[in-house]
Amino acid sequence: MGIADQVSQEGYGIVEAVFDEKDLFGILEAMQNTAIPRSRAGIRHVMREPVVCKIAWSDQMLALATSAVGKGISVPRNTFRQVS
Repeated sequence: MGIADQVSQEGYGIVEAVFDEKDLFGILEAMQNTAIPRSRAGIRHVMREPVVCKIAWSDQMLALATSAVGKGISVPRNTFRQVS
């Protein structure tokens, strides 16, 4: 089942290996060195962080989003909620 079918049927999709290990360690290191303020509402203004913006607009993420929902997608620029 493709990502578009998963999203259509389940409302979400899971895709493995979007980034390689080297990319993930670089992202992790960059995120550990940021001071992103958290509140009860989640993390606000996270798209201001260069590493987050770089990930969101990466070729991998844009290709994945386009294959899931079609062309004309946009990246939200608001609060990312932390679900626990």
